[in-house]
Amino acid sequence: MTARCALVALLGASACDSNPVTPITPDLVAPVQGGAGVTAYLSLSVLQPRAGDRVTVGLNAVRGGAAEPIGSFTMRVTYDTTGLRFVASDQSAEGMVLANAAHGVVTVAGASGSGFRESDLAALTMVVIDPDALRSLALEVVEMNAASFADQRAGTVVDHQLHRRPLSR
Repeated sequence: MTARCALVALLGASACDSNPVTPITPDLVAPVQGGAGVTAYLSLSVLQPRAGDRVTVGLNAVRGGAAEPIGSFTMRVTYDTTGLRFVASDQSAEGMVLANAAHGVVTVAGASGSGFRESDLAALTMVVIDPDALRSLALEVVEMNAASFADQRAGTVVDHQLHRRPLSR
């Protein structure tokens, strides 16, 4: 086989892969949020991990221009336990954050007297067993309150795409 034929065969094989490893939005660091609401989303530290890699899964929130800093939150991240293994949660410099993992659900709660001002609310470390399992990651916002104790849940939406890990941390 000539080098040209080998190249065509290689390019043809890669073009047939219509199922990407991870559902990432590589051109966006964060979704755009306008108005008074909050957009919550997940982000990944590694765009295309391999089995055995550690991945940081960020729980993030983008506040609209009129939204107050986040005083407290409770979120749930669900995942496929056959393809991902929860290892740990990171501490936050802006407030207290606790995480509890059980049966494919990590419940994360945080509180800050002065409010979380950065988009990073929490970070989870997971070991990738099967890269396709990243598609199972799902975020649910259970509680979202402003630092003034105002309930922000009604104005909170969840962006269901996975994004690149923000660089603010």
